[in-house]
Amino acid sequence: MNMNTMNTNTNTNTNGEYFYVEKNEFISTYLVDKFKLWVWDFDDTLIDTTTYYKKSMEPEDIIKRTDLELDIEVPNWRYFKSIVNYLISRGIRVGIASFGTYKIIKAYMDRLFGLNQRIFTDVNLKALCRDVDGKPVKFYPNKNEFIEKMMQFYRIYEPIKIILFDDNMTNISDAMGSGIVGVKIIGKDDNQITNRRNEYSTNTEKTYFGEYIVNKLETTLKRLEEEAKSKEGCPANNLKNETFSAIGSRKIGTLNKAKRLERERFFTSIKDDYDKELELEQEELNTNTNETFTDAIHNAIKNPIKSKTKSKTKTKKYKNPKKQIHKKEYFNLNNQNNLTKSIINKESLLIIFIIIVCLTALILMRKGKKRKGNGTIK
Repeated sequence: MNMNTMNTNTNTNTNGEYFYVEKNEFISTYLVDKFKLWVWDFDDTLIDTTTYYKKSMEPEDIIKRTDLELDIEVPNWRYFKSIVNYLISRGIRVGIASFGTYKIIKAYMDRLFGLNQRIFTDVNLKALCRDVDGKPVKFYPNKNEFIEKMMQFYRIYEPIKIILFDDNMTNISDAMGSGIVGVKIIGKDDNQITNRRNEYSTNTEKTYFGEYIVNKLETTLKRLEEEAKSKEGCPANNLKNETFSAIGSRKIGTLNKAKRLERERFFTSIKDDYDKELELEQEELNTNTNETFTDAIHNAIKNPIKSKTKSKTKTKKYKNPKKQIHKKEYFNLNNQNNLTKSIINKESLLIIFIIIVCLTALILMRKGKKRKGNGTIK
């Protein structure tokens, strides 16, 4: 798709993330519906790491990079920027998980999306923090811990709904061991980096993340789903053991017990968190419902006329749609307006009945007096 033909306008969401909304369809709805969180590596996935040997990596210098300089350093930055804007405008989450330096990656994101950008922050930009000597303060065996923190923050509890783009096969393999879909970027190995410190490599869409990778991903996913449908007892979305790259697809076995246990541990940990949240939410919901319902009856009987206005209660708004699964039931139990109307109607009928009886008695009394008076005159 030609980037120059895209029509855009600015927008913002509830999290204060400013972005450009692509008016045309940038990627297929198939991919938009497939994943809830898109995660990228940085080194040799988005950026050509030979840049580290040629340019200053100080944040204030990165911010001053021209578009032509970015074309060399981050080969497909225009496509990356557009797809990120397109995804978040449709409610899809994005993130970066890298063993690179946090301040360098953050500076590049500020250069791409603007100094006030809130698209990539510390909640979804996970990278190494270094001490004064430039050494990482903590080491990680893979990207799973980074991704798990993003999933917990965004309240996404399905690993199969997460996709990771990375040039390191170990990171891809470990992520898929936890049920995440991995996409292998070609990148380049350490020998290539060492031999080319004094020149930039030839950048192509097949080497770094770009439109070619996304198109190849969609083709591969659809082919794998068709293959899965033909296999007995294999669901169509069982893509946990697949990885995709610009040069094709490659299967990774899951018979390894350690990987299977790691995947189960990973899934169980986030699933337990989700179940606990639902349980606590349900307990709070039941407590509030019972108290509100009892108070409504008491107030309506004690002061039926005023209860119509007092019975309105504020309801809690949840950010997570999944927490609203009991909301309909809650409002059915807490239908206080109908209760109040019913009580008021009964009281009104009683008052009207008393008024009618009194009026009837007065009429009869007046008629009796007239008859008695007429008898006296005669």
